[in-house]
Amino acid sequence: MPTTLSPIESVRSSALDAAAFRSLPRVDLLPPHVLAAERRRRVQLALAATSVLTLLALLGLHLVAAHGRDQERGRLAAAQAAGAEVVSRQHEYAAVPLVLQQARAAEVRLSAVMADEVRWSTVLDQLTRRVPSGVWLTSLTVSPQQGAAAGGATSATPVGTVASIQFIGTAVSYDAISRWLVALSEQPGFTGVGLSSATEVPGDASGSPATYTFTSSVSVTGEALSHRFDTKGK
Repeated sequence: MPTTLSPIESVRSSALDAAAFRSLPRVDLLPPHVLAAERRRRVQLALAATSVLTLLALLGLHLVAAHGRDQERGRLAAAQAAGAEVVSRQHEYAAVPLVLQQARAAEVRLSAVMADEVRWSTVLDQLTRRVPSGVWLTSLTVSPQQGAAAGGATSATPVGTVASIQFIGTAVSYDAISRWLVALSEQPGFTGVGLSSATEVPGDASGSPATYTFTSSVSVTGEALSHRFDTKGK
């Protein structure tokens, strides 16, 4: 009667057979020269694979270097082309130094011509704000003195007189005229304030009060210069 093994006993029997097989001594029946040839073949294959990998690495480095050289050659060619274009267009800018020299010369001439410029609109606006009550100006005469400030006057160190102004006006009293003279002396750039004349004009029969006509003058110094056209470094 055949013996039937359970699944567990079957697995256990297979494991025992495998263990018994591994414990058996191994006998290599191949001749020694065949084994040596096999080992040489494996070594040769390994060396061949290493050589192939080395060649591939060298080829990759060569390609990278060649690409870098091509890029550098492209940049060099572009720089040379740009330089050649600049050289070819030099004649277009040959007149630039002459134009700049002429512009500087014109700037110097303009500075010399406008050295005595006074912004009279600004001066008169400031003066109008200083006219005291009871005083009315009827005329104003400006007499410029060209070249008086050519010595290099500045707002910090006024040198010379650049103009003189004469005022003719009417006041309600001598005290009002005095206040007018004080206002002139306080105006920046004014000096040498003087009163040339002051004459009483009697009132009429209608009861109008007496008035006083006066003539005053002042000198304008370099402090009033605009310096708008001064050259750099002046």
